[in-house]
Amino acid sequence: MNASEVTLTNYPDSPLPSKGQLHLLFKRSDPNNAMLYDEGNALRYYLATSDAFSKVKIRDEAQKVVVEVNRRAFLRDVFVLPNRNDGKPVKVADVLKQAATTSTGQLSWALHTEQGTYYWRRKRSELHWALYEPSSTAAVAWTETVSGTPPTWELVLESRALHVLDYVLAALFYLKAAPDNSEAGKAWEIVDSRVAALVTK
Repeated sequence: MNASEVTLTNYPDSPLPSKGQLHLLFKRSDPNNAMLYDEGNALRYYLATSDAFSKVKIRDEAQKVVVEVNRRAFLRDVFVLPNRNDGKPVKVADVLKQAATTSTGQLSWALHTEQGTYYWRRKRSELHWALYEPSSTAAVAWTETVSGTPPTWELVLESRALHVLDYVLAALFYLKAAPDNSEAGKAWEIVDSRVAALVTK
């Protein structure tokens, strides 16, 4: 397994849409680069990949690095969030841990943050993830398909999840590229037919 790093940022202090949600639309510019746009079509994040998607970087529109995720072959994977833990690396295993499969058969990963524990869940037969607070059936963040030419996907966050946006992005893209999880090799893609050759069914 190749080493990887993911760089993430905090969302700017701009107003949310009236329904209190942040939508981040995924658009790929070429096989190795993509962007995340908000509902106003403003560019919020740059994503760059290399080494067959084992390396990922995400920066904000000002090219500021706010989070790094390093997937490493012989050392433990780490997250680095400069605004947390004095910017010191944190083992991914201490932040993101596989949890028991739910009673409905959903894969589950516990996301531990300073603001509390959340759970990423996904049905084995589906590609989309949803993030839940403990003992809640209402998701605070989720991915969903967006129609278009080509179709794509977006990440939707409720306002109460914005204070852990860096954790949300880090964990989401980490899970999407994880070789020990069933999305390995999908190169983040869900429905984009132009890159079907990159998608492992």
